[in-house]
Amino acid sequence: RITAKRALNDLAEEGLVVRERGRGTRVTWRSVTPPLKANVEGMLENIMAMGLETEVSLLAFDYVSPSDEVMSALGCGAEDKVQRAVRVRHLENEPFSYLVTWVPEDVGRSYSRDDLASTPLLSLLERSGVEVTRAEQTLTATAADAEVASLLEVELTAPLLRIRRIVYDQLDC
Repeated sequence: RITAKRALNDLAEEGLVVRERGRGTRVTWRSVTPPLKANVEGMLENIMAMGLETEVSLLAFDYVSPSDEVMSALGCGAEDKVQRAVRVRHLENEPFSYLVTWVPEDVGRSYSRDDLASTPLLSLLERSGVEVTRAEQTLTATAADAEVASLLEVELTAPLLRIRRIVYDQLDC
């Protein structure tokens, strides 16, 4: 009992569990450390180069209603449609990146499913008249779920880096 109590106290100190008298101990689901936010100005060229040097498999491509998170990021409403695409990037036939992208419908309609399967998204955005001026990204740790683990050929719950990137145009939207 003493060892178990010490272990639970250590977990509570690390923010992984919450201990409440009379209610017990429960696991916390929030991140222990805040996500790291980084500005990627100057890195857009590197992202574009990566897109040109890798191969992509397009797994899904559709126009859907946005979630609250997507509405907030894109500044759109619940009545709007957005393009949702799911891709896996490969380098030398090895999968290394699982991407889910959301693009406003009016921009997404300027290119096709085949275009997205063969051309980096940043190139397609530029071709459609979007002048990418900056991007913000948030980096967090996550665990591979069953779908992502299978697609990336890693073990279930393998540690992964999650990057959430919002790209802004010349109108800052």
